Amino acid sequence: MKRTTLIGLLLLTVAFVLSGCGLLPGSSAASSTPSLSGTRWQLQTFGTAGSEAPVLPGTTLTLEFTTDARVTGNGGCNTFSGAYQVKDNVLTLGQIVSTLRACTDDKVTLQEQQYFKALNSVGQFQQTGPQLKIAYDNGRGGLTFTTAPAAK
Repeated sequence: MKRTTLIGLLLLTVAFVLSGCGLLPGSSAASSTPSLSGTRWQLQTFGTAGSEAPVLPGTTLTLEFTTDARVTGNGGCNTFSGAYQVKDNVLTLGQIVSTLRACTDDKVTLQEQQYFKALNSVGQFQQTGPQLKIAYDNGRGGLTFTTAPAAK
């Protein structure tokens, strides 16, 4: 009786370890593609990789990934949208379309232009808890986001 219990416990342990490694069908680690679907982010810093600068005080730049493969957000003055695709750890955005409101501050206008330009050349990304980092311009630039509250 003890031997049967020990073998059962051993088999259960092996199954647990294999499922954690993604080696069993249906295990959560089997997919290496992170899901951005249904997430909303607020930009904290961006610019040349390694020397990113914070967004201008009083501005909110967002990025939201809908469940129907669309991306939407706010660039500081204008809202935008487009399509997105994720494969492994690479993000691809389709053509970004935005509203055409004029910003009242030239610095905010420049920041928004730089943000939209960065979004047009996104690539690899890494999501760690409440933080999302996206490389752009073939890794020469970086965008750092934190989880944002749901849109109102």
